[in-house]
Amino acid sequence: MRYPRFLTIKHSPQLFQCRATTRPWLAFRHCLTTVPVATLFFSSDSMSTIANVVSTMDVIDNILESRGERELQLAVVHAVSLGRNTLQWYYVKTGLSDVYALALILHPSSKLEYFRANDFDAAWISAVEIKLRREFNVYRQRLAIKEVEPTPATTVAPQLDDNIINFSTFQNLSTVDEETRDEVSDYLAAPRVRTEDPMNWWWNHRREYPVLSQVALDYLSVPSTSVAVERVFSHGRRLLEFTRNRMSGASFRRQLCLGSWGRNNLIRIQDLIAACTPKKRKHVELEEEDDIIEISD
Repeated sequence: MRYPRFLTIKHSPQLFQCRATTRPWLAFRHCLTTVPVATLFFSSDSMSTIANVVSTMDVIDNILESRGERELQLAVVHAVSLGRNTLQWYYVKTGLSDVYALALILHPSSKLEYFRANDFDAAWISAVEIKLRREFNVYRQRLAIKEVEPTPATTVAPQLDDNIINFSTFQNLSTVDEETRDEVSDYLAAPRVRTEDPMNWWWNHRREYPVLSQVALDYLSVPSTSVAVERVFSHGRRLLEFTRNRMSGASFRRQLCLGSWGRNNLIRIQDLIAACTPKKRKHVELEEEDDIIEISD
């Protein structure tokens, strides 16, 4: 590096005065490192959901703002400002859909406190909460329709035995409480929980929040990027070889799900062995198609 430095001093002494010292270079490297780290985070198979998008963009913007104003030279500050403008352009795009805000509220570690801590407008926070309640009502009505099933009219003979008295009529009160209970208010009023796997948290609390857990699982399962979908296409070509060209769509989907569950430790090896090695030969009929899978010893 000495020879190019000598040429710079000899032919362009004014340009050499704009050289960066060690501290600005370290600060600029920290700014540049933040973006690829975030990219790898969203591209990995970790529990990165769409709820992490807004918070990650806020972290990147805060790093660029603090480093750009204090530790970088004027030319680099201008470049950082251009990067912040691009980031802000995408940040505004997240407001075009309610998915980002609702997913962030449904994260047990965030809820509405994240918006308050980052000085979001109070009216905007109230509007987002109203949208969450509307979505909750849609899910509650949908689940209520599924639970209502027509039953044939039958005549029930009255109990004539005076010795049989129903002492458990108080159990009917629980049904009224479940119908009038406000799951959204209970969830928002409860203390925030530190967790890196919000979907697992909601699955474990699905009995406590029977309707809101369905809303949360649907929103939090939205992929933050298209990397997972593109990875499925790449993996599908390796799975569907020429020797499997007659595999049905249902079998192909089951193979992909089985591989994904195995990589995320959702399947116990004992259960897998028990399912693949039955004591006698049997036929397993698929529910969606007429295909038959033969499982033998």
